Amino acid sequence: MAFGKEFIKAKSFSCNQDELIKAIEDAISIIGLKTKESKFDNEQIYFLASEKLKFLSTNWPASYNIVGKRVDGGYKLIVKCWAKMTSITQDRYTEKKTQEFIDLVKDSGSLRPLSEKSDTSESNLSILEKLAELKEKGIITEEEFKEQKNKLLSDL
Repeated sequence: MAFGKEFIKAKSFSCNQDELIKAIEDAISIIGLKTKESKFDNEQIYFLASEKLKFLSTNWPASYNIVGKRVDGGYKLIVKCWAKMTSITQDRYTEKKTQEFIDLVKDSGSLRPLSEKSDTSESNLSILEKLAELKEKGIITEEEFKEQKNKLLSDL
């Protein structure tokens, strides 16, 4: 369960299950994470991993929920990263770690990206989250939020 702010990044790859598992395991090793749980079946890959507590660090250790879902032509990798607490520096750190994980998997050498079109729903979700924040801050109205939300949801 996440207590701080969660960050989610996704990327689709043209690969088989073994290639993605190896790329994920390599990324876990490079970042220095501890795997707490892993499960694989024909449709999905799942890892739960976390950083070790670092003494003299200003940030809480990040936890990672890593899922590879089978899609036509490969797998969609979804990485959710969070920490126990939230602050401006913690959020920046956690968001950076989420992207770092995706980049390590992408740069593993054996994976090829699927068309960027397959990641549209994740980018629309990110935009929707930002619009909700703008609405909460009073920067946009409820009507403007609903209009933009309907446009984004129609693209899914």
